[in-house]
Amino acid sequence: MQGESIRVRTGWVGVIVAAAAGLLSMPGASMAQSPFEAGFGVARNGSPPSELSDMGCAADVGWAAEGRGSFRFSRAVAIEGVMGYNFEQAVRCSAPLDPPVSGERSFQTSTEAGYPFWSSDIRLAFEPSSPAGNMWLRAFGGYGRMWGKGTGYWLAGGGLVFGGNVQTVLDLEWNWFDLPFEETTQVFQNSAVVSESSTFGSTSHSEFRIKAGFRLRF
Repeated sequence: MQGESIRVRTGWVGVIVAAAAGLLSMPGASMAQSPFEAGFGVARNGSPPSELSDMGCAADVGWAAEGRGSFRFSRAVAIEGVMGYNFEQAVRCSAPLDPPVSGERSFQTSTEAGYPFWSSDIRLAFEPSSPAGNMWLRAFGGYGRMWGKGTGYWLAGGGLVFGGNVQTVLDLEWNWFDLPFEETTQVFQNSAVVSESSTFGSTSHSEFRIKAGFRLRF
């Protein structure tokens, strides 16, 4: 519970910092363009949690195709919505251990495993440099859901933006979340299961994602 509280507070820090920066920047802001933006991109995660994969296997690479839209309050601050389709490139599985002739065997399985799945999030982004330049920095924080996985995630990160009306966006994003699991304990006697019990819990995860994409300012 204490770890969950720390993660929630950390997530809100990213949102509050971006919001405060936006309020400070808004009085002098003026935009010649529409405040609406839209774009698409891809995300790569080199070490997805095994609990998201079938049979508890570890995905070699996790990918996501993403679409996004945003509304810009000022030159420096925007609220963004992202929808992602998540899938894995390959899975490496260890051969299951043979059950003992007599004794106990315990193993964990995810209660929400399986690719592909959809995710969505909303974030507040702060881009302190003027979009009139060729390159500028951005920072963001927010919250999202993994649909069908029974869990949400906090996110924070930063990146670079290049271009004019059509812009290239490169982000490094940190996600953190809890995933549910079921732990099963089997008791064997003469190679036969004589009793079985299960307990449920959750494990905390954090992961970095590299993202690249384009967006269009209308």
